[in-house]
Amino acid sequence: MVVARCLGWVLLVHQTLLVAVWDPSKLPPSPLDKSEFDYIVVGAGSAGSVVASRLSEDPNVTVLLLEAGEVDSQTEIHVPLAYVDLQLSPVDWAEQTVPQKHACGGLEGRRARWPRGKVLGGSSSINAMIYVRGNREDYDRWREMGAEGWSYREVLPYFKKSEDFRGRGDDEFHGTGGYLTVSQSTQFRTLAARSFVEGTKELGYEEVDNNGRSQLGVSFPQYTIKDGWRLSTARAFLHPVRGNRENLYVVTGKSVRSLSFAPGASPTVDGVRVVDTKDCANGEEKVVKARREVILTASTVGTTKILLLSGIGPKGHLEDVGIPVRADLPVGENLQDHIMVPVGYVAPRIPINETISLSEQHASESGRGTRVPGHWRRGRENRPRFRHHLLRRKSRPEAHEEHQRIAGGGTANVWRGSNG
Repeated sequence: MVVARCLGWVLLVHQTLLVAVWDPSKLPPSPLDKSEFDYIVVGAGSAGSVVASRLSEDPNVTVLLLEAGEVDSQTEIHVPLAYVDLQLSPVDWAEQTVPQKHACGGLEGRRARWPRGKVLGGSSSINAMIYVRGNREDYDRWREMGAEGWSYREVLPYFKKSEDFRGRGDDEFHGTGGYLTVSQSTQFRTLAARSFVEGTKELGYEEVDNNGRSQLGVSFPQYTIKDGWRLSTARAFLHPVRGNRENLYVVTGKSVRSLSFAPGASPTVDGVRVVDTKDCANGEEKVVKARREVILTASTVGTTKILLLSGIGPKGHLEDVGIPVRADLPVGENLQDHIMVPVGYVAPRIPINETISLSEQHASESGRGTRVPGHWRRGRENRPRFRHHLLRRKSRPEAHEEHQRIAGGGTANVWRGSNG
């Protein structure tokens, strides 16, 4: 218990260091004081962090990355085992679906919770870190439908370029040396997980690399975890370059209300209308211009909302809510999400539910609460259940406030390359 408590303080010291990195007193004036950038990327999540990092590799262009949430300084974000505490927390938009006709029959009001990251790194900062690229047939179908460059053969080199793979798999489908570490834990596979995989193999299923040549079989998942810490796209693609990118500006706590358009007959996007997230409805609006492109990476929900509020969407719907139509397009239609069906097993002689402590894991190479869900999988989703001991838990938001206070409190709203 003493060791675990000490490790908890180590984690909080780690958060203190994170907050120190984003010390507002050491940061430049807000880049929103500038009126124009070459590229504006909206949403610093799973896609936006990557896009902004890659674009800013060219020192001759300026890149503004806007994020509605705050910086990723909350301790629970970085400790893999604490992912369960992030839903319905201040870093989650905590949205719900509308009532469903053909799904969610067992849920109150036939509505499902829709977790979505409201923080630097977006949903990659609050998800369960299981790394799955998707099925090759989906990519090939998109290409057949007209999405040039999106066949699996064409996108695979970019997956490999971004990846620093640490595990066993089909080598021709993985890369090393990239920003994004993908790992495969071997130390914390429970007896239940190992037994399940072996039993499935006895039934004739092959153990496969679920990001390799075939996804038909059984596998231990791969994770976006590096040295025991969550590796969000913010940690992978933004944090490492902030000390040497004068041309990359990241602003948090700012929402894009809508797009701005250049005068003329045809609707040409020339910038964005920005407002404080905390006062999105009534806050003062500032227009920021883009010389080259505005890139929307604000998630399926956020990007759709921005387009609709900008007059880009189904004409009938826009007219119903009083938004002038700039382009009649099927924005927001055909939204699909995956189905998750947790399956629980009662097996008194196999310790499926295990108590895990930080002291137990810190002694290992991975450490830091790295046990995560989905230790094994057959098909799409199977996961054992577990309990965990991390830090003394309180109800949100009191726990969040305590972590912020111990860590030094406060977060910065902007950072730039030269102020590392």
